Amino acid sequence: MARKRIIYQSQAVALAQSSPSISQITLQGVQSCSYGVEISREDVNQYGQLGAIDKVIMDAPTCTTEVNYYCGGFGAANEGANLSGLLRAAIESKTASVLVALDSTEGEDYEVDAADTVVVLESGAMTSLSCDASVGAIPTNTLSFQGLDFRYTTNSGGDVVALPGTTLSIATQTGVVVTLSDTTTATKYTNFQTAGISFDLGTEVLRKLGDSTSPYYYAIVPTFPAQASINFESLAIDDGINTVVSNLKQSAKTSSSVLTGGMTDVTVSVGQTTYKLVNGTVDSHNFSSSVGDNVTLDATFAATIGGAASKQKMLVGKKGEM
Repeated sequence: MARKRIIYQSQAVALAQSSPSISQITLQGVQSCSYGVEISREDVNQYGQLGAIDKVIMDAPTCTTEVNYYCGGFGAANEGANLSGLLRAAIESKTASVLVALDSTEGEDYEVDAADTVVVLESGAMTSLSCDASVGAIPTNTLSFQGLDFRYTTNSGGDVVALPGTTLSIATQTGVVVTLSDTTTATKYTNFQTAGISFDLGTEVLRKLGDSTSPYYYAIVPTFPAQASINFESLAIDDGINTVVSNLKQSAKTSSSVLTGGMTDVTVSVGQTTYKLVNGTVDSHNFSSSVGDNVTLDATFAATIGGAASKQKMLVGKKGEM
């Protein structure tokens, strides 16, 4: 029977990276995957004609892939190391590939077949990473990649996308722990309801006049600094952090307390993976209440990252090893 549609059960997603080495891994617990090309064109007009006589490409097309999966999809014990490798590779402008395979048979679970279609994002780099956890929901990670091009091939040779395993060990709300190194702040934040981690790194497209391997660009490089943040919401048990403008110190590095604009470490453990914002600063703090709802405190801690030697950092690793 001819294929009439594509649904999630007939697809699988894998990641591969050469340096730092991440062997090709088929992600478990994938919830969504999207990929595509954005093409910007410019109309060519002239006197004497109302409509455009041509539409030309003047800017580089954008090839992107985004994957959302349950935390632990790399394998709970290996997720921290793999995410750390992706972060390091993004900052060092190393490449990664994202492979999306489609089983050739409609209406059946994904199985590896040489005839299956595989879409490969080539020379990709991770541009953002986010982790979201909240009471009553399974924590998920979202990875976004930007690459030079897509390659369409089959599920054979080096492009084989294996069947995802069924031993996924997901994190639940009991496996999410938030820690602040500043003890004064920590006493104000308890009973966390949500926690979110994000890392964003911009990219720049390098182009040149004349012919090249690609007519649109010859490289995509990261633009610094990268931005990282951790935000959370907790139930209020007192009046919250006593932060007023007159108490803020102009420079965070001259203050010993995060309450007056100083730096602090914020750590979020999700299952067996730990995310740590090193020397983050409070960028926002809100105390919210309304009739019928619990009073909540929420805050955002942020860091500006320049590279391996940066004072502020985002670290990812295995729980208990950071």
